[in-house]
Amino acid sequence: MKGVLGILILLSLSQIVVSDKLKLSVEFCRHGARAPISYPFDEEVLGPFPVGPGNLTPGGMRMHGLVGSQLRTDLIHRSHLLSESYNLNEMLVVADNCNRTIQSAQS
Repeated sequence: MKGVLGILILLSLSQIVVSDKLKLSVEFCRHGARAPISYPFDEEVLGPFPVGPGNLTPGGMRMHGLVGSQLRTDLIHRSHLLSESYNLNEMLVVADNCNRTIQSAQS
């Protein structure tokens, strides 16, 4: 599956780079720092977590906020690929139904 996805992305990019203007950007990212998925865990080693199992920690949300700020700079201010104000037709965010991936997209 990973090989097929890579080939599709390369084929897509090969058709997009026909001029000097950027026309598409694909961002793949994982969730940020999160709490352990399963309990019990050794709290003496890891310390307590302020969120439930598998959820993003406040630090993980901050990480995604920083990534989002950089993407905004790159995609809106530098390349002008996206409009300054949100346009539903310009962006697609895909996340599975796991809380931490949804939190990552929202951050």
